[in-house]
Formats: sequence, C-alpha cells, structure tokens
Amino acid sequence: MNKDVSERGTAAAAAVSSAGVIDNTAAFKALPWPRKLVWHVQHYWQHWVMALPAMVFVFIFAYIPMYGIQLAFRDFVPSKGLTGGQWVGLKYFNQFFTSPMFSKVMINTIKISLGTLVLGFIAPIVLALLINQIHSTKVKGFVQTITYMPHFISTVVIVAMLNIFLTPNTGLLGRFFGGTSL
Repeated sequence: MNKDVSERGTAAAAAVSSAGVIDNTAAFKALPWPRKLVWHVQHYWQHWVMALPAMVFVFIFAYIPMYGIQLAFRDFVPSKGLTGGQWVGLKYFNQFFTSPMFSKVMINTIKISLGTLVLGFIAPIVLALLINQIHSTKVKGFVQTITYMPHFISTVVIVAMLNIFLTPNTGLLGRFFGGTSL
C-alpha cells in the first residue's frame, strides 16, 4: 500500500475534534472511487432508497429512449427491429435540410414555439396581475377558483358543470335571465 495514503488514513482516523467526534474526511478522500461509492451507500442508504424512484424514472424515460436515436441514422425496417436496418449515416438529415419544405417547417416551428411561450409564460403573469387588481376578496377568490379549477377537476366534470350553468332553457344562468325553468 502507498505510504502516503496509509499515513493520511491513519492520521485522519486518529483525528478527534474537541467534541470527541472522529474526523474521517481525509481517510474517505484517500479511498479509491469504487470503495467510496460502497462506503457512501452503506452509510447513507436511506438517501439512496429515497432517490431510487427518481433515478429509475430518469433511466426509463431519459436514457432508454436514447437507444432509439440510432433510427435517425439507419434505413429502418420494422420487421428487422431497431438494429436490423442498414446504416445510412446523415442521409436523412441531408434530405431534410435540402427539402423545399424546410424553411416552411422551421417558420411554423418558430411560430408555434413563440405562441406557446406567450400563452404559457406571459399570459399567466398578466392574468395574475389582473386578478391581483380586484379589490373584492369574494370576487377575487371566485375568479381564482374558476381559473385554477381545470388543474384539480377532470375535464368531464368541468363540462358537466358548465352545462348545468349555461344551458339556455334549463341552466342556472338561463333561469336567472328569464329562460324556462324545470
């Protein structure tokens, strides 16, 4: 064993703070990385158990799909599977970039992205500022409830509620404004 590593490990194991706690930092740093990992898992196994579902999720939905990236570089034949097609390199990328539809596709993609950005980022901020300007706490609470309802209640239930309120002859608003009642 390396003398320097041995001395650091011994010195670190012997280092005791004034509170009587052993400082193993230097000994831990002297370990090779596989042993560090084993030590870390043994000492912090509860943390690893809590992180395991997230790691499995990332593995399944981020790393496994990367296997399919190779389809962009192959002449894919479904009967031969993912790896059965002939390797064609950048053929499909060249075909896409030289296509007469490329500019139209890119413009449409940029329009959709900007529209999504405006509707998904700026519109909620404006709505929040408008709701904040409402002085009546009852009206503000009602507007907030109606605004956030789709996030908590299924679409089928919301449509049924709108139907109950807005049906011209039998809905609550229809009756309020003089429609025929049940």
